[in-house]
Formats: sequence, C-alpha cells, structure tokens
Amino acid sequence: LLFLSFYCSAFVWSMYRLLKKRSTWKQVAASVLLCYLMPTIFLIILYFVDVRYLKTGGGASSNLFCGYVTSLVWTLGLTSTGILMWLMSTFLFGCFIAGIWILWHERADAFVFFVSAILVTPLLMACLRHAQLYYSRYFVISLAFFLILLGFVLASLYYQGWRGRVACYSLLALFTVTNGLSTVRLLEYGRGQYSEALHLLADETKGAVVTIASDHDFRTPLILEFYAKATMRGKAIRYYPRNSWPREGPEWIIYHDESSAKPEPSGVHLRDDFGNQYVLLRTFPTAPLSGFTWYVYHN
Repeated sequence: LLFLSFYCSAFVWSMYRLLKKRSTWKQVAASVLLCYLMPTIFLIILYFVDVRYLKTGGGASSNLFCGYVTSLVWTLGLTSTGILMWLMSTFLFGCFIAGIWILWHERADAFVFFVSAILVTPLLMACLRHAQLYYSRYFVISLAFFLILLGFVLASLYYQGWRGRVACYSLLALFTVTNGLSTVRLLEYGRGQYSEALHLLADETKGAVVTIASDHDFRTPLILEFYAKATMRGKAIRYYPRNSWPREGPEWIIYHDESSAKPEPSGVHLRDDFGNQYVLLRTFPTAPLSGFTWYVYHN
C-alpha cells in the first residue's frame, strides 16, 4: 500500500487547486469524482480481497522517528548511525525546507503535494498502523518524490552564479558516488545469496535428504521453498521447526540477520538443547535494504 502516499497527496493537491480557483462545491465534487472514484473503488476491493489478510512476519523493532530518519539518509545512498546520521538528516531536512520555499516563492502550488507526499502522509499512515516495524522500504515512494524536490534545489543552485554551479556539481558527484557504492554491493551480494548457500548445503550433505533448522520458522522456510527446486541438485529438504528438532540435531542450522546489520555472526560454535555442537561453515552477506544475511552452521 505504499502508493497510498501518492494517492492521498494527489487528492490533497487537487483539493487545494480546486479551492484556490474558488470553484463551486458542485464543481469540486464533480472533479473529485471524475479523478478519484474508480481508484477509490479499486482500493476498497483490494482491501477486502487482499490487504485485510496481510500479516507482519516479524523483524527488528524500531520507532517511527528513527525509521523515517534512516530512510531520509538513504536518499543519499548512505547508511549510518550516531552523529553522522543526524548531521546528514539535518542537511536533508534543510534541503526539504529549501525546496518547499522555492516552490512557494515561485507560486507553484505543487508545494502542497510535496509536503504531503514526503512528510505528512507517510508519517500519518505509519502512526495509524500502530506498528513496531518501520523499514526504509515503507517510505520509498516518499523518498522518490524527495529526489524530485531536490532537483528543484539543485536547479536553483545552478542559476546562482559560479559558486552555485560548483555546489550543484559537488552534490551531484556526492550523490553519484554514494549511490554507486550501494549499487556495487547490490551487484556483488544481490538480495541475499540464498542460491549459493543452498548449493553449499546440497554439495556438503552426503545423503539424499538435507535436514535444516533455523532461528526463524517463518522467514527461512519461505526462502527454502522458493529456491529448493533450482538449487538442491535433486536432494530433498526436511525442515525442522524450533520445537521439533531431533535428538541428534539437524545437519544444518541457518541463522539470519537484517540487511541493515553488519554481517557478524554471534559465534563460530553453537550448541543446541541436546548438546550437539555446530560450527560456522560460511557467512552469506546481502546488500543493504533487501534480503537477509545467512550464517550457515554445520553439525
């Protein structure tokens, strides 16, 4: 439902334009129905046939403010914590204010849309969800429009003399480098190295059945089911939920981390409740913003 940020903001913008033109209420109603009746009917149907059945599969909890600020920093293609994150978010918020001021100064009523799409609507929708998870992808539509707003800021800088051009080119170079580094990591690791990990499990398992357990009985089985046919080289997978491990233990245990976390396993050796020893065989990192890092342990 990420597109609701755009849909609601477009509605607010339309209402602002119609009221600004001093349209009659009949004209406002006719214009709104013409533009938004069919999309609204579609959203209602989508809710009843799909959205109301969605469930959150878990994740690392975070508060709304930190989740939004982290997403804002990703506009530059960066991920950071501490004072650097707050400095960059302050800079970007300043760019947001500058962009809105430019549009206001030019008497462009598009400023209403950008304020709603970037700031008001995504935060309001997040508050209404009463969730404990606020991933950067929840704000990706808003960040796309933030990039457009930054374009207005850069264009304004460009026409402010040679100093403005230097600042404009410098910001563009910074944006290219930081996002380029993130793209390199995506090309290197992809959205998780699940195929490579399952190839390893299939090659290292001597029998015809690969027995696997993990630290998450929702996420890991879904990934195994999706990749199994193409990666297991004809071998079958038997997955053991947490409360059903055999006394001798599964041959493999997969631990995972969020893509935002550093790929650092909790330890090289593990012991299960039955005393079976496991050793870390390999770590499979993922690119930021997507996928999971896998730590594969062998019995």
